[in-house]
Amino acid sequence: IHHTPGHTPGTTSTEFYVFDDGAPHRALLIGGSGARNDEFEDAVYTSRLFAAMDIDVAVMNHSWLGVSTFPNGGIFERAQTLSARQPGAPHPFVDPASWREWVEAGRERNAAGLEAKRAGGG
Repeated sequence: IHHTPGHTPGTTSTEFYVFDDGAPHRALLIGGSGARNDEFEDAVYTSRLFAAMDIDVAVMNHSWLGVSTFPNGGIFERAQTLSARQPGAPHPFVDPASWREWVEAGRERNAAGLEAKRAGGG
């Protein structure tokens, strides 16, 4: 369990393993990543933590969103792809490239927010 503040004080994210055809994959149930209420210092900390993690399967906390902000879709989009998965095809939830893309976008957004807050004297 990782403390991942920024979005909400006290937020945690849970790291665990999942398996596909016996192969282990590191997964993360993401508790939060971005700044809320101008807590950019905490969000930048979380961005750095996420950037250091080697995650294969990211499970977003806001799965009910109509359109996912996660590259290549969120849980619902990936579940639809999984339902049509053919034998031997890649598992749609195992997507470390999307994890890295999402982490980098969040890192840039949080760093820009912190810079703007500091420039404003906050």
